[in-house]
Order: sequence, then structure tokens, then C-alpha cells
Amino acid sequence: MLSPDRQLDADPAFIAGARQDVPRLIAEVRRLRALLADPSAQG
Repeated sequence: MLSPDRQLDADPAFIAGARQDVPRLIAEVRRLRALLADPSAQG
């Protein structure tokens, strides 16, 4: 069932995607922090 508010319809998809997206985002932040801490480790 679609609600009159499109944003409410998008919320469940956003929440479902967050289960995969948030861990990927955290991994990327950790990777970038490691590069900043040791630039010689790049590449």
C-alpha cells in the first residue's frame, strides 16, 4: 500500500539498504583513516 507521502514509502527501502550500506561506509572510513595515518601504505 502506498501512502500519500512519498518519503514514507521510501523509508523502508532506505532502512533495508542501511544493513549493507552502513558497514561498507564504516569500512571505507577506517580505510581512509589508515591511509591518513600512514601515507606510505597507499597503493
